[in-house]
Amino acid sequence: MDDSDLFIFTDNYIAKGKYICQYRSNEGMVCENLAERPEGCHIHWKRCQQPLCKQDEYVRLTASKYEFCNWHVNKYHLKAYYHQKKLDKMLQDGQTPEAIESCP
Repeated sequence: MDDSDLFIFTDNYIAKGKYICQYRSNEGMVCENLAERPEGCHIHWKRCQQPLCKQDEYVRLTASKYEFCNWHVNKYHLKAYYHQKKLDKMLQDGQTPEAIESCP
């Protein structure tokens, strides 16, 4: 393989990569490999991107519906559980939906 073959190979390789993979690893590093599809390179295109934890600009990835990591999501689960129990109790006591909605 001489220099001209290497140049042609490099040109063809760059031409195939229309996109740059934006997959972020657990360490926060971006992949930046050339990719043929906007979802990512041949390694990362099927992996879903997980948002970062919203608490204190934390760097852990999360798949929670609350967008908090496992360390921080427990208080939101407890708060949701508490409000559900409170709502159930109010409905058992016969309070109207309007009274329930006006509660803080």
